[in-house]
Amino acid sequence: MSAGINKPRFIIQTLVAAIAVLAFCAGINVVVDVRGVYGGPDDGDDLGLRDYVAALRRQEHGLIRDMRLRETKRELLRQSAADCFVIGSSHVGAISRDSLPNVLGGCREFVNLYLDGAVFEDEIAFLALIAEKPTTKKVLIEIAPWSLRENLDARWRTMGALYDRGRAYFGLSPRPEAFNASIDFAANLINFEYLKRNLEAFFSGRADNRFVIQPATANGTGLSMDQAITLPDGSRKYSAKAMARLPLPWERVGTGNFKIRKPYVNPRAASDFEAVLVALRKRGIEPVLLLMPYHPKVLTCEFPPVCEAMTLTTQKVREIAARHRFTIVGGFDPRPFGIGQNEFFDYHHVLRNAIHKLDLKTPSLR
Repeated sequence: MSAGINKPRFIIQTLVAAIAVLAFCAGINVVVDVRGVYGGPDDGDDLGLRDYVAALRRQEHGLIRDMRLRETKRELLRQSAADCFVIGSSHVGAISRDSLPNVLGGCREFVNLYLDGAVFEDEIAFLALIAEKPTTKKVLIEIAPWSLRENLDARWRTMGALYDRGRAYFGLSPRPEAFNASIDFAANLINFEYLKRNLEAFFSGRADNRFVIQPATANGTGLSMDQAITLPDGSRKYSAKAMARLPLPWERVGTGNFKIRKPYVNPRAASDFEAVLVALRKRGIEPVLLLMPYHPKVLTCEFPPVCEAMTLTTQKVREIAARHRFTIVGGFDPRPFGIGQNEFFDYHHVLRNAIHKLDLKTPSLR
């Protein structure tokens, strides 16, 4: 009879193998770090950031997007003398000055500062930078269903000093540290999707992290499905290949569960957000609150927490707006605006040619 498996040895070998895999993943993610999650030069200038953004502003059709949007948009803000801005997640990525003529029609220059997955901390940090610009007159601020809570994403911590500076600028109390934020930050070390991106960059020879100036074509041809274009105003344009797959069949549309976690509205975050809006107005800057629609399928509430988050977030935004007479543009439900299912790139990104339908209309409950 053959000997049975030595269980203690098997467990130890399995643990060693698992630790080795996780260590490899973490090592690649830190060393390559294509998105700059784990630091790097403060302004990225020795990586060609300033030249990249200067070239972006000159290119009629924009540049192939670099994924380090926090660094790119900070430099774009530094170089611009715009009087109007939008800040938020990729939901607002397609907004340009002509998207919302009633809101932005009087703007001399507009810059889109959207950030992939932008959270509360990102917006506070960037709003302080925006407020410091002497030319600023108006800022559109997206409130996503996850915006009124803290520490929901680790990426903002790459600019944690700017967030602390922003809190001080607006007179908020020092940042409350949360253990969950450290967990999120560490968890990205073993993020296998991020590992895949880093390995692709390494084997394609792009692991030195330099900003590469690659002009885009007018219609976005020659790019892969995952690539996009950053236009001179900072807004995003999808590749021709990505657009060719539209419209999405109903059954392929997601549930909208991205970043949806309880508590949907954190009282401290909501109070800080309101204080920032009031501070902006005192500085002569008009804040406009922006709610971007989700695909109609999401509003069927297949994933109930999404609808709960939308309802509570909208109620809080309305309360704040009513107290201070702030303007609200848009809503999470696309139906009151006449935005149909074929006017979405996916479950939460409205296509550029449909955004004008949101212009100064009252938001729905969700």
